[in-house]
Amino acid sequence: EEIVISYQTVGPRYFETLSIPIRQGREYADTDTPDSPNVIVINESMAKRYWKDGNALGGTIRMGSQNVMEVVGIVADTKYGSINERPLPQLFLSMNRFPISTLRLFVKASGDPGPMVAETRNALRSIDAGLPIYDARTMNEHMLGAVFAQKMAANLLGAMGVLALLLAAIGLYGVMAYAVSQRTQELGIRLALGASPGSLLNMIVGQGMRLTVIGLVIGLALAFGAFGSIGAVRTLLPGISPLDPVTYIAVPLGLAVIALLASWIPGRRAGNVDPLVALRYE
Repeated sequence: EEIVISYQTVGPRYFETLSIPIRQGREYADTDTPDSPNVIVINESMAKRYWKDGNALGGTIRMGSQNVMEVVGIVADTKYGSINERPLPQLFLSMNRFPISTLRLFVKASGDPGPMVAETRNALRSIDAGLPIYDARTMNEHMLGAVFAQKMAANLLGAMGVLALLLAAIGLYGVMAYAVSQRTQELGIRLALGASPGSLLNMIVGQGMRLTVIGLVIGLALAFGAFGSIGAVRTLLPGISPLDPVTYIAVPLGLAVIALLASWIPGRRAGNVDPLVALRYE
């Protein structure tokens, strides 16, 4: 079996700086030098995949014919390539033992990280004025770039959803109001036979809300079945399920309120109509 595992080269206090939890063992320290015992840190996915018995800590990994490293730390899974990537086995090599030419410096601030960008850049240039420094930004600014495509797609879908909700509300109100207006003569007969305006209002609202509840139940069932199983929708919602309970509660409640108004306003108007006028209504 060909084993392909991604890796990162990190320095001491890397996981502490980025607030990556250490599940077992420890992270690299300044004492991990080329002369010290050869050690390595791995992530949880790596530990679970290649140590089924759960004894990854203290195990060994061989890279090449001579390079044998002992696992001294297991850290939580993280994402490096994409916000939507699934957890993959990863190795974290010590920078003291595997030096690299291009470095990424992470600085942790206790307050607003914005001013730290310029301060860090100035500190590095005071060490070496010719050192090329690029893409110095806060983590939030980096994250905005990482989720740009998802954010644009989500905004577009959100605008379409609001438009669809508006059209549904207008259509629902129109249908309910038209249905009540078509019953004007019937309502006039009921008033002539002694029905009170309040009883007519309750009847119209009750019938309208029964139809609304049936429609909402059918719509929710179709929505659960459609969006809950579409993988493309999930990729646009990192960290959020397509079956978000807030959405599935707020939208039906909004439509129910609109349906209530659509039944109540025409029903109240019909209850105040003169029975003689209603009987002559065509």
